[in-house]
Amino acid sequence: MPNIIMILFMLLVPIIAHNSGDAVPIGQGISLQLPPPEAFVQEIESAQRIVLSWQGKKYALEGQLKISPQQLLLVLLDPLGRRMLTIHWDGKTIQEERADWLPPEVRSNTILAQIMLVHAPLPTLVQNLRGGTLTENNKLRILSTADHELITVQYQKDPWSGTIHLHHHALNYEIALEIAN
Repeated sequence: MPNIIMILFMLLVPIIAHNSGDAVPIGQGISLQLPPPEAFVQEIESAQRIVLSWQGKKYALEGQLKISPQQLLLVLLDPLGRRMLTIHWDGKTIQEERADWLPPEVRSNTILAQIMLVHAPLPTLVQNLRGGTLTENNKLRILSTADHELITVQYQKDPWSGTIHLHHHALNYEIALEIAN
């Protein structure tokens, strides 16, 4: 199973190293300066089933996400229940604990950027976005360039309940988050 996850993440995650203070590239000419955890209005604890769809195949992961004003903590488990990755973000530094088999191309800053695109308040994202336009209409968030939609996020209910679908049009993958309450 580690080989499947390695291949998937190598293709879905940019292969450029970044310091935590750098803006994270999320598409051609678009980057996001990671907002600090205090940008979230409330403390949040969420269990998530994550299904990645790419090239007709699906890959399941489990995630635990906890956000307080002091830090964002994410723990990802593979389908066998093994810890793949733990990420701590305090607004200044990204600290991670990785499984030995997880490839270095899996970038914590890119994972954090996707979490922000799905869950962070829109005004915070707009303030931290470089290039591109982010709009929100009812249960749909769209990150676009002048020419096309790059990423769409569709909510069944809201950013913290139900099922959420993220579609990265340029890289042609989808992430479905099933959030347990």
